[in-house]
Amino acid sequence: MLSYSIPIGDLQNLVKTLLKKYKTLDGVLNADYHDLCKIKGLKENTAALLKLAAHIKKYQIVQDPKQPIQETRPDAQQRLYEESQEQMPPQVPGVAEKLRTYQKESLFFSKALLKDTIQVLPTLPDFENLEDLRQYLLDNLKYGSSSSRKRYSLYIIRRMFPDGSIDNSLLEFARKYPNNQVLNDVAFYRFCKAEPIMIQIISDLLLPMTGAGTLQRIHVTRYLNERYPSIKGIKDWSIAIIEALNGAKIAAADAKKITLTVRQPLIPSFAYILHCEYPKPGVYPIESLEKNPYLKSMFWTEDSLVPSLYELRNMGLITRVSEIDTIRQFTTKYSPSELVSHLSGVQ
Repeated sequence: MLSYSIPIGDLQNLVKTLLKKYKTLDGVLNADYHDLCKIKGLKENTAALLKLAAHIKKYQIVQDPKQPIQETRPDAQQRLYEESQEQMPPQVPGVAEKLRTYQKESLFFSKALLKDTIQVLPTLPDFENLEDLRQYLLDNLKYGSSSSRKRYSLYIIRRMFPDGSIDNSLLEFARKYPNNQVLNDVAFYRFCKAEPIMIQIISDLLLPMTGAGTLQRIHVTRYLNERYPSIKGIKDWSIAIIEALNGAKIAAADAKKITLTVRQPLIPSFAYILHCEYPKPGVYPIESLEKNPYLKSMFWTEDSLVPSLYELRNMGLITRVSEIDTIRQFTTKYSPSELVSHLSGVQ
C-alpha cells in the first residue's frame, strides 16, 4: 500500500516503524490520521491512503464470488461512494475525494505487460512470500531504471497473485511450460482475475463478435468512453486491454482490428485453471463450470468443456464425471499444487 503513494525509496524501515508502533496491519489502518502524519517519512497523502484502506475494508460490498465483474459496474461504485459519504470519519480530511479517485482508478490500467510477464515467469524460483518475489524482480528485471523495475514488478505481482499471497504452483507450472500457449492461457486467466474489466469487455463486447470474426479496435475505446466518461487516458486503457489479448495470444490485433475466434481448451491450462477455480478436492456441478466467467474469458467453446473434463478423468487428473438424468457433476482429487506435480508429460 505504501508504494502507491511513495513510489521511490526503500519502505522497509517505515514498515517496521509502523508495525513496531501499532503491532498489526489492522492497528496501522485504525491509527489516528494525525498521529500517522507525525511519523517520519509518512506524509498526509500516505496517511490518507491508509485511512482509505481501513474505510474500504470496513464498508466493502460483499458479493457472490461467482460474479466478480459487478465490482466494476458504475452502480456498484456509486453505492459504495454514497455509503462512504454517509459514514465517512469526520477527522480524516480529504478521504472522501480520495475514495472517489480510488474507485475510478481501481478500474484503470494503462500498461498490460502480459507478454513480459509470460517471458519472466519460467525464470522464477519458488519464494516464501511476495516480498521476496518483489525483491527478486527488482534485482533481475531487464529494465534500465530502478523506478521502472519497481513499477513493473508490482504490475507482475498484483496480476499473477491477485489474492495477495504467493502461489508457487503457478511458478512450477510456468517452468514446465515455457514458450507454450498453455502458459499464455494461465497467465491471461490470472490477469483477468486481477483486472475484472477484462471479463466485462470480453463478455459484453468480444464474445458476441466471435461469430463475425473481427472487431474494430475503436469499439473498445467507445465502450470504455461510454461507461467511464470521467476517466482520463481511455485511449491508453484501450491499448493496454488489446495488448493483454495480443500478448497472451488469446486474440490477434493489428492497427485497426482485433481478430476473434473461439478455441478448444489445451489440457494442461484447462486442468490448472479448473483446479484454481475449484481448489479444494470435492464434487462440483458442471453447470457452475459452464457459467464460470473466467473460463468464458478464455474463449473456450462451451461445448468443449465437458469433453475436456472426461479427458482429465481418463488421464487420472480428476476422479469422476457424472451425467445421470439431471445430475451433472465432476469430482476433483488434487489441490492446484498437487495437480501441477501430476502434469509431467501432459501436452
